[in-house]
Amino acid sequence: MSKEHMAGFVTDQRHRAAHGLKPLGVHYKVLRRKRGPVAVTQAQVAGIFSSARHVLRTAMDAGETERIGLDRRFVVALPPGGNPGGRRRRPLSDQAARALADEVNLSCLDAGRR
Repeated sequence: MSKEHMAGFVTDQRHRAAHGLKPLGVHYKVLRRKRGPVAVTQAQVAGIFSSARHVLRTAMDAGETERIGLDRRFVVALPPGGNPGGRRRRPLSDQAARALADEVNLSCLDAGRR
């Protein structure tokens, strides 16, 4: 597998989502719930990219991709899934922000660095 193979996969997934095409693989859950394959969405593509990237990066860090002969360029060519909804991540809660800014906690953190 080469970097070009991954680029082809990414292009195909994005094309399917952009044009409302059906997925190549169909999950049993989808068939049971919807009575047939449904069009690929941007959110599904983001999930596929994020999940596959996690699996591949974990395998690469563990040396498994090298062991099976999978090129590093193939693994790193998979983009992160991102946030398809365009929504920002929620900020910290007020309680968490106060705890992070608390002088006692900052002192403990600073003491741990020494």
